[in-house]
Amino acid sequence: MTGEWRTCRLGDLVDIFDGPHATPPKAPSGPVFLGISNLVGGRVNLLNAEHLSEADFLRWTRRVTPQSGDVVFSYETQLGEAAVVPQGLRCCLGRRMGLLRPRNNAVDPRFLLYAYLGDEFQETLRQRTVRGSTVDRIPLLEMAEFPIRVPGFLEQRAIAHILGTLDNKIELNRQMNATLEAIVRALFKSCFIDFDPVRAKAEGRDPGLPKPVADLFPDSFEDSELGEIPSGWSVQRWGDLVTLEYGRGLTGYNNGQGSYPIYYESRLAKLELKESERPRIDPEFEEATEGEEVERKEKLKKIIERCRLLYGSPRRLAELKIYAFKRYQDHRRYLALEREYVQRMLGRLASP
Repeated sequence: MTGEWRTCRLGDLVDIFDGPHATPPKAPSGPVFLGISNLVGGRVNLLNAEHLSEADFLRWTRRVTPQSGDVVFSYETQLGEAAVVPQGLRCCLGRRMGLLRPRNNAVDPRFLLYAYLGDEFQETLRQRTVRGSTVDRIPLLEMAEFPIRVPGFLEQRAIAHILGTLDNKIELNRQMNATLEAIVRALFKSCFIDFDPVRAKAEGRDPGLPKPVADLFPDSFEDSELGEIPSGWSVQRWGDLVTLEYGRGLTGYNNGQGSYPIYYESRLAKLELKESERPRIDPEFEEATEGEEVERKEKLKKIIERCRLLYGSPRRLAELKIYAFKRYQDHRRYLALEREYVQRMLGRLASP
């Protein structure tokens, strides 16, 4: 039988620490400089972690040295993000980072994290956030007075175990998705950018693909305006393959409800090309636009440059195809649904 939940001050359960208000010089290796960007979906993500020297580590941990079981959080920008410091991680707090250290037998660290990420405490954070002219922030000096609801310690552990098991499954799915994505990228690059199957067949080697797939690739190359391409392949204009359609303004519809997603310009792939790969304006452009006003001419130049940057590079097309595959094949929506389920379960357990 579950015990009663009680509302208490956050400061009754944890000690609250602030991180340094400066950034140390970066080092190629060493202890981790834990920044806001390392808090992703309730976990510490070290994929793009920065490091600092041992000497700077001693200086940057004078206030507090993060340890396993501490809950780290952002108190400026990305408000509401938090994660538990994992076992064996040597790190210091970055700027705009705070730390909650659970007191013995007052609160389970993992339960504290789930309660912090739960709807009820997130609403508390929203209500008590200080709105600034540049950034919003959580007032650390007042944070100890924030109310939070918790059950008994043993029940906390039971809830944390259930939610932790689900969270581990979510993370495993994410890692599987990342592995599959890397395989797809490598396979696509091998087949359609480096043309490895064609090169293998041209040299009399096994292309390493199932025969029905290998038979789709020729065994020689021919020259084209883009360079060497597989025999029988052709270079075509993008406009000969697709019909350009324009979207409609949907002001007021972006409320997160409904069955169909809306894709705005801000959600398109952000892809960059090296300067050497950026197509240039044809010399004939100057002749074709002779007599045009300078301002209009420059606008036309930019439009053509952008169109060719988007459509005229084989690598660009390859990256766009990979992006499209990722958008349709990844599990992000699935993972979001799982996390919503976790939050609903926590709310149900917390109900009197």
